[in-house]
Amino acid sequence: MISQGQGNPCGEPKTPPSWSGCHSPDTESCPLRRPRRPRFFRGQLLSDEDLKELVAWTRERLALQRFRTGWGAACGLHVRIHPEKSGHVIVAPGYGVGPCGNDLVLPCDQVVSLKAACPSQAEECEDPEQGEGPKGKNPGSLCPPDDDKDLVLVDLFLKYAEKPEDPRPSLRPGECGERRLCEYSRVIETAEVVQVPGEKSSKNEETGLPADYLKCFERLEGFFDKKPKTPDALGDFFRSWIEECPPAAFNFLNRCIEDEIQNKKWKKDTVSRLLFYLVQDCRNRYFASSCSVHCTHPGIKLARVWLRQNGSDFSVVGIDDFPPHRRNLSPQEDSVVSGKIDLSRFIWQRYEEACPEIKSLGVESVTFNGPMILDDPTVLEALFIQEPGEILSAGCDTNLEVIWSDLGLFGSRIVAFKKVHEKK
Repeated sequence: MISQGQGNPCGEPKTPPSWSGCHSPDTESCPLRRPRRPRFFRGQLLSDEDLKELVAWTRERLALQRFRTGWGAACGLHVRIHPEKSGHVIVAPGYGVGPCGNDLVLPCDQVVSLKAACPSQAEECEDPEQGEGPKGKNPGSLCPPDDDKDLVLVDLFLKYAEKPEDPRPSLRPGECGERRLCEYSRVIETAEVVQVPGEKSSKNEETGLPADYLKCFERLEGFFDKKPKTPDALGDFFRSWIEECPPAAFNFLNRCIEDEIQNKKWKKDTVSRLLFYLVQDCRNRYFASSCSVHCTHPGIKLARVWLRQNGSDFSVVGIDDFPPHRRNLSPQEDSVVSGKIDLSRFIWQRYEEACPEIKSLGVESVTFNGPMILDDPTVLEALFIQEPGEILSAGCDTNLEVIWSDLGLFGSRIVAFKKVHEKK
């Protein structure tokens, strides 16, 4: 037996395949996979594949916990400036859960050089002794800068990694007199710090509504642009909508639309309700909670670092290892703006069930407006088209208006949120 640290008499060991915790390439279309547990029985001939299956089943089950408790930095992993090396930072020991459910353990301080983030500008520099830096540029004050202009931004992430160790000879003989094969007998599950160029921030971070969500209102906008009035025009409009985007939950719309086409009545309140349910069907699909798999994510976001370059030298201006530049352990999606409360989960919830939780969100004030009467399409135009005030997240200083409607079979449902504009 060969222990770690001794010479290797059996050649270079074969590196075992790493495990990411995500779905394999052959299951690309189905990111969630049912756990496949090995079953052992008396008289079974065990091989290494059977034991690997047992390990894989255990890891896959543990990785599923991220859908319950979330992923991110759990403890430690804070970033500080290196006291002796310019342009270096230190990531403190800590533990986190990766986007694929892997345990990320950093057992001791890790020194990270950020030099690669600053391109070489030696050819543009003046005499280094004068300390003027690149031509035409002044290093400026560090006390502190007002913005990130002329600074280099780097985001630090913690990524899962594996390191095989402890090679041991295999009982399988080599071929044609070759030395016996060696295999690594242990795998260290570790983590590594990776650098990603940061994006410049904006003073006015007005996020608005997501583009995918706004697609739910494109056909509604088309209705008010075309303004179909004749029975045939209305029938063609609604039939086209149904054919292009079949309802996912409100299948009664098919029958209702066909009845109206046959009867050619098209009352105003009927048109209003059909429009509402078609839009709401799209919104409900958008808001439906899914098991998001973040296997293309660079890892856990730890911090943003601002660097200032002065010729071939560079220094750390500041570090921010708090949200939004750090992801703490949370099941919340990254799409929710930091410092905001996700309101989308309340859309289409029953008013009487969601009311107590909405009142306890911690926003400035909450008022309830309803029931909204769907007797005229202009109600929807004012709600979703003319007033782009609908919000999907709110901060602690938000004056929130909750709009709900009594929808018969479905009961009293919350359909929108708006900011209340206070009179000055």
